Amino acid sequence: MLASTESRAHPHYKQRLLEANEGDTVRTTLFGQGCPNAPHGAMQTVFMRHRLGQEARGQEAHPDESVVGQTVSGGQVMPVRRFVSLPPNCDAVGDMDALSLLAGQGVGLVREVKPAGQIVQELVEEARQIISQRLLGLAATAAGRGKSKPASERGGGCPPTAELQAALVRSGLSASMPTTSPSWRRPAQVKAGCLLIRLRHRE
Repeated sequence: MLASTESRAHPHYKQRLLEANEGDTVRTTLFGQGCPNAPHGAMQTVFMRHRLGQEARGQEAHPDESVVGQTVSGGQVMPVRRFVSLPPNCDAVGDMDALSLLAGQGVGLVREVKPAGQIVQELVEEARQIISQRLLGLAATAAGRGKSKPASERGGGCPPTAELQAALVRSGLSASMPTTSPSWRRPAQVKAGCLLIRLRHRE
């Protein structure tokens, strides 16, 4: 949620996220002050590139370490020294690219700042589509294995109800199977529809 409108990440941090791709991050332990020996993903800045291979330096606590910025935490202004694992928030000032701009390879999928609610809704919708597609494949495989069973034993114990038919229509499964018989009579769709209904009831 770093790239959400509600996030308190520094605007420069958000912009770097939008501009980056999966090759612009590196796994390191450089920003070990406050979180030693903990590998993390970070944006490859000039500061980072000049110090790759020197991660041990970031694990050492030096009270005279150079200050590269300052921020506000808990209402208190505090200096931010090099190699500190604290990413810049909206109150931070200083050399932003010398701070820990944490990010993983998934940053390549982030292309705009959106409200958190919209991000969650898009994730849910994408998950529904993936689940529906995979359920269809699983159900079709299961139906193929059970072709030799009597018709009365097919369908996984889920009755052909209006709720089942509605679930199939919403998921698009009813339009993806042959139309030689009503959708609720096809074992693959019955099983997939039953699973979709159960998933919806758990929400």
